[in-house]
Amino acid sequence: MRYKTVMVSLALDRPNTACLTIAGDLAERFGAHVIGIAVSDIRPALYFAEGEYAKKFLDEESGAIRKRLSELEVEFRAAVSKRAKSVEWRSALALPIPYVTQQARAADILVVNARPEAAVDPYVAADPEADPTISVAEQLDRIGANVGAGVMIAGAYGHSRLREWILGGVTRHLVTNPSRCAFLSR
Repeated sequence: MRYKTVMVSLALDRPNTACLTIAGDLAERFGAHVIGIAVSDIRPALYFAEGEYAKKFLDEESGAIRKRLSELEVEFRAAVSKRAKSVEWRSALALPIPYVTQQARAADILVVNARPEAAVDPYVAADPEADPTISVAEQLDRIGANVGAGVMIAGAYGHSRLREWILGGVTRHLVTNPSRCAFLSR
């Protein structure tokens, strides 16, 4: 299989070195175009605020997010520009799950970090986590552990939230499993 377009999703709240290295390796190996993406949304205040105070809070929050997105673009370009056929940057102030899902359509493969924490802030990162008690996901984890796998490579397929809640989501589990890197391809 050849990958013409590699997408790497960068996290705002932790290091992205591993993902950038993998995206660069794939770009070199396949002569691929690399798209870097990052997204975050403004977290709603935990308390009631209105008027000028609320506007000031929202402006400061969006400014901080935009600054971090700019820093990630610089990091992305420095890491992969010399390794890829061409590079492109996409970022937004939006909810991560819909944004990443929409952007992933432009790539042959998506490289993402595993999420080590149990609860993911839905305003900072896409949360593809399912209930980690899912038998198929557990079986994949056991097989990976038994063979000493450092990476899981799989086709990514999404279902409706209701269906994933009922049946589980292997793709979500693979993306959020902190024990190994995940390569998902459509």
